[in-house]
Amino acid sequence: MTKREFINDVMENYAGLTDEGREVAERILASLDKKSATPTKRQTENEEIKVKIAEFLTARGPATATEIANAVDISCQRASALLKQMGTPKTKVKGGKVLYGEITATAEAEDEGDE
Repeated sequence: MTKREFINDVMENYAGLTDEGREVAERILASLDKKSATPTKRQTENEEIKVKIAEFLTARGPATATEIANAVDISCQRASALLKQMGTPKTKVKGGKVLYGEITATAEAEDEGDE
């Protein structure tokens, strides 16, 4: 349950809610509206990085999270999280590698050559 859902539930279902309590709840809802309308600095940075990741994958093709992280100068964990947010398809290929992006016969053949 989100804060918004909780506050709305209290306002709708709590019979003992005073006018002062209702005003507080409305201020909390207004504060939540303001927060959700303005992206944070980190969210803005992440959107820029997602563009770089998409450009990298378009130019290079499938890559591991480590390769993507190195290419756009971020941590591997952050790359993985952003790839998940982007809904980037991932495929595990022979050798245990996880490649992000569209998988082609070429990528699978390259991985087989590593063994």
